[in-house]
Amino acid sequence: MQLPNFLVIGVAKAGTTSLYYYLKEHPHVHMSWLKEPRFFAYDETNPKHRAADAFPVRSMADYIALFNGVTTEKAVGEASPNYLHSRFAAHAIRTHIPDAKLIAILRNPIDKTISGYNMRVRVGNETHSWENILDGDEDILRSSLYYNHVKYYLDLFGKDRLKILLFDDLEKDAISVMRETYRYLEVDDTFRANASTRHNTGTIKKARGIQYFRLQYRKSLGMTRAAQSIV
Repeated sequence: MQLPNFLVIGVAKAGTTSLYYYLKEHPHVHMSWLKEPRFFAYDETNPKHRAADAFPVRSMADYIALFNGVTTEKAVGEASPNYLHSRFAAHAIRTHIPDAKLIAILRNPIDKTISGYNMRVRVGNETHSWENILDGDEDILRSSLYYNHVKYYLDLFGKDRLKILLFDDLEKDAISVMRETYRYLEVDDTFRANASTRHNTGTIKKARGIQYFRLQYRKSLGMTRAAQSIV
């Protein structure tokens, strides 16, 4: 039975897709063929989870099957960005793979929120304007607040078991970030991922009202320059 020994636990719209593929390129790393199994966040006692299509893997047998191709790879992992925001997932991970190494890649909360908003507009799931988003879309704002979630994982697993990466660093120097990540996973850190390829990229749309949005976001959430740094 093969279970992962590391997980990318977050966050969405912060480079997790690129991170997944860069990790997958390494000859000593095996990533699940399904990028976001979300298995540890699935609560079978939650009626909303049972009815949702957002949880493609719901049994341990199906989860283990994601890693059937493992041969001699030292690091075995998967990437499910919703884990960071789920305390249920945190405890499930600790129960089933207590020694797993965790990786979270974070993004400036404002830019992440804007990116998430733009994506929802593109797929037709967002009708609120920038000016009304604070009143009409609390979920997308809440998903960009990391402190409590990061602290929860740190308290549960310890600082040596959670590697924090930053989206801006990945964008500026992916080779260095991946070298650092490979070193954390104890695989050959001289391997160079094909960082010329960006995966699942999007731009921050310069819409009217964006400055208003940034100002109100800071006021409403009590954000300061120090609080935004997270780490």
